Amino acid sequence: MPQALLIRLDKIGDLVLTLPADQQRTLAKYNCHWVIAPGMGFIAEHAVPSRSFTEMDRDFSWKNLKTFWRIVRHIKPEVSISFQAPWWINMVLALSGIPQRIGVLSKWHSFLFLNYGVRQKRSQSTNHELEYNQQLVHLGLQDPQPITYSTLTLRADSSITLPEVPPDFVVVHPGMAGSARNWSTEKYAALIKKLSPHIAVIVTGTPADRPYTEPLMSTLSTQNNIFWLQEKLNIRQLLLLLSKAQHVVAPSTGVLHLAASLQTPVTGIYSPVRVQRDTRWGPKGIYTKTVTPQVDCPAQFACLGDKCSVFDCMELVSVEQIYQTIGARTRTRPTTN
Repeated sequence: MPQALLIRLDKIGDLVLTLPADQQRTLAKYNCHWVIAPGMGFIAEHAVPSRSFTEMDRDFSWKNLKTFWRIVRHIKPEVSISFQAPWWINMVLALSGIPQRIGVLSKWHSFLFLNYGVRQKRSQSTNHELEYNQQLVHLGLQDPQPITYSTLTLRADSSITLPEVPPDFVVVHPGMAGSARNWSTEKYAALIKKLSPHIAVIVTGTPADRPYTEPLMSTLSTQNNIFWLQEKLNIRQLLLLLSKAQHVVAPSTGVLHLAASLQTPVTGIYSPVRVQRDTRWGPKGIYTKTVTPQVDCPAQFACLGDKCSVFDCMELVSVEQIYQTIGARTRTRPTTN
């Protein structure tokens, strides 16, 4: 079969919303190989179907350039698709003579190195990220048929061992990388207090989430039925935990997308800033609910802070709103892996 090389050197949520693009019918005749960021291989491995992939750093160095050159020489692709790639990646694709080099026409190198570029004004956020990615394949390969969208399904490995947890629980993952606005720690604490008398609450997080998890531990240290698993799980344990949860609550972060792809009910808390909205970055799954402040936000790329007449609108998202979305749907079916 002919080969296709697909490149997305980005974070968890971005990759979850990009991997299903290889299910477009125009790629059915190709063997697809993904080039993804370091540490993202677990997504490709646990995807259904699993994907062929190579992890590689996006930062330019002669070592990285040689590594990518070897990948291209080994795969010998007839098609490359740059969903998100730096200039030097696109340069290697062009110098390698790949017949069809597809990507978004936006930065200077895309005009120079891509010969099947597609104009997509993603900053306007008129479509969802998943739709943008699949439209890129559809238009780049010039499919004349109407597009059919696919979403990602992940599976968790049930053979691994988890810390001891109750059979029924809700996961609250309060932290995020800071690429969008988040709910306040006080709101997360109030939600956990409201939930914990009725169902166990498991708090997860990474070291980068400490600005959220440490104040929560300080505030809720005497509260019963809360399990603190932040920084205690490896990524495969996290996937299994999310797959067993009755519900997951999180801001716009990768954990939310992982849980949704595991078919776990989720509630996402989103900012109204144009490029941060749920309409662009919301989770995709069998039951996904997002809550966004109902304001007319004037910001396009970042919150205007005190300059905005509706700041801080994230406080308009009430604990009761999130609590009700959890009560509206918790998973009662057995977990399958």
